[in-house]
Amino acid sequence: MLEEAASKESEKRSSELSHEIQRVLVKIEALANRVDAARTTVTVAKLRDVTRTARATVDASLEELGESKKVEEMVLTHSLLTAADTDMKIGNLGSAKVNLDKVSRSIRGDNEIRPRLELLYGRYYEARAGEETDHASRRTLLLSARASYERSASVQAMERIAALTRMLSESPVI
Repeated sequence: MLEEAASKESEKRSSELSHEIQRVLVKIEALANRVDAARTTVTVAKLRDVTRTARATVDASLEELGESKKVEEMVLTHSLLTAADTDMKIGNLGSAKVNLDKVSRSIRGDNEIRPRLELLYGRYYEARAGEETDHASRRTLLLSARASYERSASVQAMERIAALTRMLSESPVI
């Protein structure tokens, strides 16, 4: 009997402990959910702050640059210059000239694009001269290339000017 009473007491205590463990687990899970919710709330709040800061920065940058149209024009100009450069590398000189002319018409005055444009025009004229068989036309194209390089005034251009000057001095004058 004593054993039976002890066994029942043990089962009762085990059942109580099992229920107690279940209640503690439910509380732990609820606390974990609260922590996750708090983390999410903090993260969303931080994201909102970052978004507001980013928007303010972009707005300030656009104000400094002026209208967004200026940014679009600048991107288009750089794209056309890159396309012209690529066209020259693959030998598509007609398309390169079209892109260079578009950039030339779109830029105004003496801005930061002009030296790169002149360098590319110099490369264009030099490439055209390489295709030319008539000596007079070839010489004219080489003179145009040298003039463009001189307007560019970059280190690359100075190297090409020296080479073109040597080529022109060796070339027969017609």
